[in-house]
Order: sequence, then C-alpha cells, then structure tokens
Amino acid sequence: MTINLTLIVQALHFFIAYGIVSRLVLKPALYLIEKEKAANRALLDEILAQQALLVTKHEHKRESWQRCQRYFTEHKPLFDQEATRLIPMSIETTENLDHNQLDTVCQEVVKALKVKVLHD
Repeated sequence: MTINLTLIVQALHFFIAYGIVSRLVLKPALYLIEKEKAANRALLDEILAQQALLVTKHEHKRESWQRCQRYFTEHKPLFDQEATRLIPMSIETTENLDHNQLDTVCQEVVKALKVKVLHD
C-alpha cells in the first residue's frame, strides 16, 4: 500500500481546516451556549428567590390578617338590645322590598345609627 503525497496534503489541509473552524466557530459557539446557560441559571435563581419572597409576603399578610381579626374580636363593640330596636324591620322582610323602600329603610337605619353614635 503506497501513501500518496496528495493524501498527506489532504490530511494536513483537513487538520488545518479543523483547527481554524474549531477556533473561529466552535469555541465562540460553545462560549455563547455556556453564557446562555449561565443566564438561564441566574434567571431561575431569581425566580426561586422571588417565589420565596412571595411566600414570605403571603405569610406576613396572613399573620397581619389574623392579628386584625383577633383585635376586632377583642375590641368589637357590644350590640345591645336598644340598637336592635333602632332597626325598623327584620332582615328577612327586607328581601321583599323594592328598591325605593329599601333605600328608605337604609336611610332610617343610617339616621338612627348617627344619632346613637353621636350622642353616646
């Protein structure tokens, strides 16, 4: 088997072309791919951090809501029998009223409550 000079020259050209392509095309392409992967990892880390912050904020909101509910139940005003007499009718009977009658009842209740609040 004889090795031809053209075969050696073609092999040399192949390795030179491979070196040029790997330096000019493959390395920058691999660098860009790694850079994009790093950017994606940074975005995912930021998303996880924001989700953790959101969970913390929801927990804080829930605790604040519970504190407000406890405060209201501890400091709610006493609803005595006199206040129930200020309301001219029961809630069940208001379901049968038309719009004008309901507005009248609401105005009467508001007046009675204003008088009660302002004079006590």
